[in-house]
Amino acid sequence: MLEILIRNIQPRISSTMQSITDETIIEWHRQKEDKQRELYAKMGKAFPINKIKNSKREVLAAHSRDVEEIWRFEESIPRKIKEIKLAEEYDGCLYEHWDTISHLYRARKDWKGYSTRPGFEDTPDDLLLMMKRSAHKTASHKALEHSARRVNLIRVDSPDKNVIEKRENGIMDR
Repeated sequence: MLEILIRNIQPRISSTMQSITDETIIEWHRQKEDKQRELYAKMGKAFPINKIKNSKREVLAAHSRDVEEIWRFEESIPRKIKEIKLAEEYDGCLYEHWDTISHLYRARKDWKGYSTRPGFEDTPDDLLLMMKRSAHKTASHKALEHSARRVNLIRVDSPDKNVIEKRENGIMDR
C-alpha cells in the first residue's frame, strides 16, 4: 500500500503545484487588472477586453488533462508489475529449471521427475510434451512461457490459439 502511495503521489503533487502556481499568477493578474480598470474608469476611458477568464479555463483544462493522464498511467501499472514479475521469475529460477530439464532430456535421464520437484509443481504439461515432440523449442522459450503463465500474462505470439483462448477465459492451461 505504501509503495502505491509513493508511486502515485509525485505526479499528483506536481500537477497540483502547477495548477496552484498558475491560479496564483492569474489571481495576481486579476487584481492588477482590477486596479487598472479602476484607473481607466477614473480617466473616463474604456478598458481593454478581459483575458483572465480564458486563462482560468485554460488552467482548468490543463489540470484536467494532467489528472486524466495520471489516471491513464495508473491503468497500465498492473500490466507493468506483471511484466517485472515475469522477468524476475524467468531470471530467478525458471530459465535454469528449463535448461536443466533440457540437459536431462538429451542425456536420457529422469527429466520428468526433475520437472515437478518442489517449487516447480506448476510446470506445464503441454510444455513438457513439446520437449518430447521436438527439440527446436529452446529452454528459454519454455521458461518464458512458464513465467508468463505464473504471472498470468498472455503471450500473444503463442503458436497454440487454444491455449490463448483458455487463458483469456481464466483457465490455467498447464
